[in-house]
Amino acid sequence: MHLDQSSLRVLGALMEKEMTTPDAYPLTVNSLIAASNQRSSRDPVMDLTEDEVRTALHKLQDLELIAPARDSGRVPRYEHRIRTVLNLRRDETAVLCLLLLRGPQTPGELRSRSDRMFTFDELAQVQSTLDRLSATAPASRETPLVAVLPRTPGSREARWTHLLGDPAMTPASPATAPHPAAPSRPREFLSADPSRPFSDAVLVDGRTLYLSGRLGVLPGTTTIPESVEEEAHLAMQNIGAALALAGMSFDHIVQLQVFCSDVSLWERFNAVYRTYFTGPLPARAFLGSGPLLFGARFELIGIAIKD
Repeated sequence: MHLDQSSLRVLGALMEKEMTTPDAYPLTVNSLIAASNQRSSRDPVMDLTEDEVRTALHKLQDLELIAPARDSGRVPRYEHRIRTVLNLRRDETAVLCLLLLRGPQTPGELRSRSDRMFTFDELAQVQSTLDRLSATAPASRETPLVAVLPRTPGSREARWTHLLGDPAMTPASPATAPHPAAPSRPREFLSADPSRPFSDAVLVDGRTLYLSGRLGVLPGTTTIPESVEEEAHLAMQNIGAALALAGMSFDHIVQLQVFCSDVSLWERFNAVYRTYFTGPLPARAFLGSGPLLFGARFELIGIAIKD
């Protein structure tokens, strides 16, 4: 089976609307044009004309993947038959639909975007669904429906793609893709103590630094000082140590979030906080968090940009 991009989009739109807006399904040609050309939840965004949608409908009808709905009144309405033709479960239909409408995605992206169609309680369930779709069972499937793409440099997760058409979206011919993937952004994971289960900061493109949450603990311990001011100083100093790993200082911070177990400490924290900046103050949020790790009062996270 090989479908062009217009047919893939029309088929995906029918599958999506059947699962998310059943009261408005089956769809008229006008509804299909609107669904196919949505500006959200579509990649790439398309501008299909009425003639292109009607041509796609004829192609899909010839393959028995769609059919005019019975008793649809004076205005013809269309419904998909892909679940019957390919013997798909609802979870498989949801995953395949997302790949048709939004292109290659990681299992995590598929899980987060599928809620309106099917709820996956665990990431392992998404992976199990992808494994079934990538196999030739049940017997009615002659070829796999999805495949995993080679992992790109800097990526932590592999992406999956459908195999229903558009060679540009399959692993066999990435060089001809009309919408090539953006080049990977180099990342440097910085940590003063590699034994910890996280990095102190991640430097992206050699310029933007994402800082992990830092508490006001004494170095090498989990001890929180009794003094509010001393804890605030330690939290700021620990942020400063993470900045130093990337050759930055407090003046490179553009955004900081302060999580506080007791928001009545706002002014006392501010008195310490101001002493660490020599230029304009960064954007900031001060959030009441409830209990923090080790009984801390403050935890700081932020973003810094190198000039």
